[in-house]
Amino acid sequence: MTAAVGAAKDEDPHLVAVQKALPAVCDSLRTVTGVVKTGLESNDSSMRCMNSSMQHMEMATLENVVFTHGSRGVHAPP
Repeated sequence: MTAAVGAAKDEDPHLVAVQKALPAVCDSLRTVTGVVKTGLESNDSSMRCMNSSMQHMEMATLENVVFTHGSRGVHAPP
C-alpha cells in the first residue's frame, strides 16, 4: 500500500511540475528581495542627505536674519 501511494505521488504531473518550478521561484524571490533592499537603502541614504541639507539651510537662513523689537525679521546682507 505504501509503495502504491509513493508511486502515485511520484507520477503526479502537478507535483512534479511544482517540484521543478520551486527552485526558480525561490531564485526570483531572492532577486526581488535584493532589489527591494537596495531601493530601501538608497531611499534611506537620500533622506539622510536631504535632512542634512535642510539643517544647513535652516542654520544659514537664521544666521542671515536679524530680529529687532517690533520687526518680523529683516534679511541681513551676507
